[in-house]
Amino acid sequence: EDRLARRTAEGVAILPHGFPEAWLGHPIEVHDLAVGPEARLSFAVRWHGDRPAVLWEQRGSAPLSSGADPSWSTAEPSGETLWAAPFTGDLG
Repeated sequence: EDRLARRTAEGVAILPHGFPEAWLGHPIEVHDLAVGPEARLSFAVRWHGDRPAVLWEQRGSAPLSSGADPSWSTAEPSGETLWAAPFTGDLG
């Protein structure tokens, strides 16, 4: 579960360690994951080319962030966004 989401000092991080290489390009769905005593998180990832589209819904009021796209955060309880393309280690 720690790969999927975990509590941080600021709230909850989705994919706190980013995407494992084997997950790149594959859809992900997580339903009703416990992220605190009274908090639950569901999210899905779909791919638009090399960019992950993320939909989320949470019960609880923790701000969300992501290890997969450190520039993204939200306080919205639900929504959707397009994260930056993950770094794959290929610098050309």
